[in-house]
Amino acid sequence: MSLEVLPREIPRLEQAAAGADAPAPLLRVEGLRVSVPGANGPVDAVHGVDFELRRGESLGLVGESGSGKTLTCRAILGELPGATAVSGGAVRLDGRDVAHLDAAGWRDLHSTRIGRSSRIRRRTSTRRCRSAASWRRCSA
Repeated sequence: MSLEVLPREIPRLEQAAAGADAPAPLLRVEGLRVSVPGANGPVDAVHGVDFELRRGESLGLVGESGSGKTLTCRAILGELPGATAVSGGAVRLDGRDVAHLDAAGWRDLHSTRIGRSSRIRRRTSTRRCRSAASWRRCSA
């Protein structure tokens, strides 16, 4: 199984065409490795993920089920479960390596720099809401 990183390169290409210097990456992931507990010790579930993301760019992670997409994202957000850990590489946010922050460091980062949107569907998405008043009731 393999994980493929598909950056959307349009902003970078437009800058090159205009002769502008490319800005420093907002997020740079270098050689990311994530280990999960195994029967005979830790096993690398993610190994060697590299990409850069600049302000205004978007990025897609594509791969088979079990290829490490979710673990990669959770490692970047500091939300790895249990004994799962970043075992190598770097995750740099504005040049600062955040891959090995402690809980207090992650709390600070989440409260000031990182936001996330979950794709979990709300139960209200299946209800019919025909008016503004009923929409307020549905989305409560």
